[in-house]
Amino acid sequence: MIFSILGEEYGLLGAFAVIMLFGAFAVACWRLARRCAEPMARYLIAGCGMLVTLQAVVNIGGVIGALPLTGCPCRS
Repeated sequence: MIFSILGEEYGLLGAFAVIMLFGAFAVACWRLARRCAEPMARYLIAGCGMLVTLQAVVNIGGVIGALPLTGCPCRS
């Protein structure tokens, strides 16, 4: 829940900066993976970049309420 603290302390600009930094990280990993000649290195870089980026998407989505924090999206 670090994203919520950053959003509270730094406002919209801070939250937008965090999202943009994760986006820049994803693009950098993608470009680096595309330039690798060896398939194992390409898969390793792409996989590590996706691990970090997709986990950030899930966490930020849960914090802002776009994704459920539990396994059941229904409310009863």
